[in-house]
Amino acid sequence: MEKIKQYVAIIIIALIISGGIYYSFKFKTENWKNSTEVNPDKILGAIKYLESENPPRIGKTPTDEEIFNSPHIKQIRIALNGYLEGSNTGLEEDALNITSTEMKCGLNNFSKEYYQSKFVVLNAMDNDYGGIFSYIVFIDKPDAVFWVWIYGITGEQRLRTFCEKPITTKEEADVVNGIIKNSKYHY
Repeated sequence: MEKIKQYVAIIIIALIISGGIYYSFKFKTENWKNSTEVNPDKILGAIKYLESENPPRIGKTPTDEEIFNSPHIKQIRIALNGYLEGSNTGLEEDALNITSTEMKCGLNNFSKEYYQSKFVVLNAMDNDYGGIFSYIVFIDKPDAVFWVWIYGITGEQRLRTFCEKPITTKEEADVVNGIIKNSKYHY
């Protein structure tokens, strides 16, 4: 009987401690929502600083060959193929439906006809917040330029963001078609 009382006492003490811990965490997280101590600009600044300490992934002015050989750029095709086959290999889930007030974004928001086509890279460079961002255009459907963010270290990179910038003028279309025609690098 004495052992049972000890076990009951231990269980009651454990429940009291667990309840205290739960209440403490609940109270702290509820107050975070209204906290003025969390500054998003400082967080973004810290991320940018930490990413600047990493070696360049592709550099500020890469050659066409450096772009073509970049594992981050090759990841775009891996992710698009994963999307087309339904496995979503090589992309983050947020890349499917991400929204933006400035641009139309998310792989689910565009025709799969784009992704079935090869694409040409118009420009690519290191992103201040990690990974590489690139502007691409699909050869068989050159009516829009897409901004693509590939995030992560080599071997673990993922397509994070995919947004559209429609081509709205004849001059833009002529430039894009000229780049497509003259590019020897297709993905």
